[in-house]
Amino acid sequence: KKKDTHKHKQIPINRSSVRDSLISFQIAKQRLKENWSIVVFPEGTRSISGQLKDFKKLPFKFVKETSSDIIPVCFIGISNIAPEKSPFFRPYRVKMILGKVISNEIISKLSADELLEKVRNDIIRMSENY
Repeated sequence: KKKDTHKHKQIPINRSSVRDSLISFQIAKQRLKENWSIVVFPEGTRSISGQLKDFKKLPFKFVKETSSDIIPVCFIGISNIAPEKSPFFRPYRVKMILGKVISNEIISKLSADELLEKVRNDIIRMSENY
């Protein structure tokens, strides 16, 4: 029996199926209407090196469609607790840095690509200031 993680507040993205990914984003849109916060990892996977990978465009299209705000978040040391493709975690301190809110007012003036670059650059700046 397939586990239904949606009941447990998780909305997994099946990257091997565009159809399933779009269904997950529809569920996320509904959750936003119910005043939930949504956490998205725009790289889509963990980095072995700890270096920031390219971001996927779909989360930024999603944000524009939902008129949401964004809070960029930078994690320092996350590659030490969970190596890429490993289901296991190791104990390690991770620093989480919260960026400044990017309001829907600003987001509405940017294309999805411009928004992606803005968030990525904000996260890079946060990591450089660490």
